[in-house]
Amino acid sequence: MKKIQFDQLVIHDYEEKTFHLPLHSHTYYELVYIHKGSGIHLLNNNRFQYGEGDLFIISPEDEHYFEINKSTHFTFIKFTDAYLSEHSQHTVDNFNLYEPVRIMKNKLLKEVKLKIDEPPNAILRNIIENIVLYKFSKDISRSALIFYQIRSILVLISEAAAKLHIRIDN
Repeated sequence: MKKIQFDQLVIHDYEEKTFHLPLHSHTYYELVYIHKGSGIHLLNNNRFQYGEGDLFIISPEDEHYFEINKSTHFTFIKFTDAYLSEHSQHTVDNFNLYEPVRIMKNKLLKEVKLKIDEPPNAILRNIIENIVLYKFSKDISRSALIFYQIRSILVLISEAAAKLHIRIDN
């Protein structure tokens, strides 16, 4: 099953006891944050135990599914290439437009469970909560504030990858 998203940015925040989708892929990028709950995340034939504070990155080439053991509160941040292009004027030289795509498509980041230590994990939790609070804004996809919040998540992922000696560049 391939899910298609036409909106440039979509934020979903909910809790469920049984994951509502079968194994699937997308036409968009997805950041999945776990607020609470536990289970298994199946990602490209890898199985990862998940729990509170975990973050997963999914790109259009990936297939995934959640096996929920304990009711799980998820936040899904879904964005397209068009979203990144729309905000190209907000990029800076040392974190250019293509860096998010490299992070989201990095195969090595899909083969390990990212470990984000404290205090960055508390910062990540606050960023996710800020995005969820702001999601009812008139046009969230045009918001520079939300764009920079998502960019901040990607920087935290880059830092966690560096600790695992995973290179993001080509």
